[in-house]
Amino acid sequence: MEPLERFKAILRMPNPGQLAAMFATGDKRLLRDVAKRVHLSFSGHDVTEEQATAVLKACLALRNGEYLLKLVFGLTEPVSETAEKLLGDAFSEPTQDDLDGLTPKLVRQHGRLLTMLYYARVVAGDNPASSMLEQYFEPDGLFEVKADDSKPIPLPKPKSRAADPATKELRKQRKTHRKKQVAVVKPTARKKRVKAKPKANTDPTKLAPTTPVSRRVIEQRRLVHPHIRPGKGISATHELVGSVVMTYIAYDKTNPSGAGKSRPCVVIAAGPKYLLVRPNYSNPFSFAGQWRSVKIDEWQAAGLNHVSYVGSSKFIVARKKVTIMGRLTVRDWNKVCRGEVNQEGDM
Repeated sequence: MEPLERFKAILRMPNPGQLAAMFATGDKRLLRDVAKRVHLSFSGHDVTEEQATAVLKACLALRNGEYLLKLVFGLTEPVSETAEKLLGDAFSEPTQDDLDGLTPKLVRQHGRLLTMLYYARVVAGDNPASSMLEQYFEPDGLFEVKADDSKPIPLPKPKSRAADPATKELRKQRKTHRKKQVAVVKPTARKKRVKAKPKANTDPTKLAPTTPVSRRVIEQRRLVHPHIRPGKGISATHELVGSVVMTYIAYDKTNPSGAGKSRPCVVIAAGPKYLLVRPNYSNPFSFAGQWRSVKIDEWQAAGLNHVSYVGSSKFIVARKKVTIMGRLTVRDWNKVCRGEVNQEGDM
């Protein structure tokens, strides 16, 4: 089962009371942000059954699944913290025995549904425990999840801005006032620019080539990454920018244990001692930033071993701790700068 479909199937299982209890223990800041994005809101720590159900229905109704993934992360963050405390140093690379001992403890503390959702989140990502946790979701497994054939839920519409008569009248007055101002201002006369005719070239040794336009090679302009703030010691035009390097990247920047793995990264800015990089992943799902990850088409030219996706997160790494693998082509680098998202994450 695809990761997004598994999330949907699990989140349709709880009743409104169970769903509200799951919201009560989740990451409040992230859950409030998701609710705001789908034109809903809840305040405080007490989330009602109606509010929790409305947020879930809105996320399930969206096509790309971006906010559904955020909802999964917000609900399962407490489970992840508990798992890290119980496993200790084995959290980054647990054994099957570690997971078999961890599962009943998580179910006892957080409940079966949240544990299922957390394990589904780990399986969907690039994690050493993914293959072992997949066994729990197999037929007759501990957390077997069947495909959900439920009909799509219609997306809730935001309240109409024209519902308030006073606000509607105020907008009408502003619109009339703007039209009057435009009518008063006279358009300025524009001077017609006359292009100078090129001088005829009479020297036969300096005649322009007669190659057809369709066959001429037009060099593609190299863009500059738009999300870099210029500052002291950092450059978005350094010679290393656009290179693909191998370096150690943590699974979670907020994780104090620093668990992670070495992976290829694209350099988007460079300084004297440090580099600003965006990691590469082998799949376009949640850990690569679904609907924000950029697919590298010419991966062989960049020194990569397979098709890769540049994630949306940024990390600062020491220059002395990286190994240069290759360099993105101008076409792929410009895709990263423009933020052209991949389409393979569309479920």
